[in-house]
Order: sequence, then structure tokens, then C-alpha cells
Amino acid sequence: MEPKNTEVPASSLDEVPEGIRRARAAFIRDFPALIANRRTRGKYVCYHNEKCVAITKNYRAMIDEVNRQNIPEDAYLLFQVIPGEDRDQQLIAEEADIDLF
Repeated sequence: MEPKNTEVPASSLDEVPEGIRRARAAFIRDFPALIANRRTRGKYVCYHNEKCVAITKNYRAMIDEVNRQNIPEDAYLLFQVIPGEDRDQQLIAEEADIDLF
């Protein structure tokens, strides 16, 4: 009897879920308005697919909110609205060779 091949192909490990790509693209798109608004600047935002679904003052509250909304792990990203975060997310996307738009 041959041993089972339990290795996962590298391409499937490296693939970024569609919801994550869409969330990152939406954050980058919305970042100028978020950083300009004194009510969102410095806070945490959650993007689920293509829209912002929550804004909180602290990270733990954001995690609680994500859990309350039952948002799947592969369909959201959390960001802090601080200067440069848009550039950081753009670099992450470029390094992973993700087409954001």
C-alpha cells in the first residue's frame, strides 16, 4: 500500500482569498476619506469584502464586533486608520502579486 500524499500544493497555500483581496482594495480606496475624518482617524476599521462594517476605538472591541457579526475569517481585514497604513497595505498586495483593482 502506497503512503498518502498529504502535502498541499504551494499554489493553494499562497492564494489570497477573494474576500481578503476585496477588503484590502476597499480600504485602500477609502483611506483618504478615513484619515481625513477626525471621527475615524486613529480608530480600527473592519472591511468585509468591499465595505466597512465596523469602526471601534480599540482592537479588542473590534474583535468582539467581528465575532458578534459572524464574519468569516477569509472575508475580512482589520486596519488601524493611521498615516501610512494605506501604503503598507499597497506594499503587501504588491509583494503577494495581488491585483487590487
